[in-house]
Amino acid sequence: MFSHEERVKAIQLFLKYDCSYAATIHELGYPSVGALRKWYKEYLISGELHSDYQKKSKYSEEQKQIAVNHYFEYGQCYARTIRLLGYPNRESLRQWCEELAPGARKLRKSAVQLNQDQKDDVLRKFYKPRTNRKKLAKDEGISRGSLYQWKKTFLGKDLPLRMTSKNQGKQKELLLKEVEELQKQVH
Repeated sequence: MFSHEERVKAIQLFLKYDCSYAATIHELGYPSVGALRKWYKEYLISGELHSDYQKKSKYSEEQKQIAVNHYFEYGQCYARTIRLLGYPNRESLRQWCEELAPGARKLRKSAVQLNQDQKDDVLRKFYKPRTNRKKLAKDEGISRGSLYQWKKTFLGKDLPLRMTSKNQGKQKELLLKEVEELQKQVH
C-alpha cells in the first residue's frame, strides 16, 4: 500500500509526462498501470486524492464477530476456525481477534534466552553424576532437545554422556595415551 504522498507524487509525475503510464512507472518504479489508472480516475472525479485510504473489507462486522467468537469458544485454534467457517486466512483472523478482543488470545511462552555463561552452568549440571536431565531442562525452562544440542555444539557429538563399562576401556586407553604425550612434551 502506498502512502498519500507517494500517490500524489505519482499523479503529479503522470500529468507532467502527458499521462504516460510507462514513463511514470519507469521513473518511480511504482505503481502498476491499474493502480495508477485508479488513482488518476479518483483525481479526475474529486480533484484530489483522499489521504485516509482504507481498503474495503470483503467481510462484514457480523462475519468478523462470528469468526472471533468461534475461535475463542472452540479451543483457540486458527486452523479449525478457518476450516469450519471457510473464511478468512490466519493473518486476518489474528488481526480480528486483536481488534475485537485485545489481550484475550492465548500466547505461547516465549523462548528462554540464556547467555553463554548461563549455558555453561547448565552444561556443568548436565554432566554431574545422577543428573535427571528431564528435570534439569524443566527447572531451567528449556527443552531437553536444547540441552543435547548445546552439548553437541560445545563438546562435540562424539563425546559420550557418561563413561560406561562399554566405552570405559577405550576412553581409559585414550586418556592414558594423552597423559603420556603430555608428559613427553613437558620433559
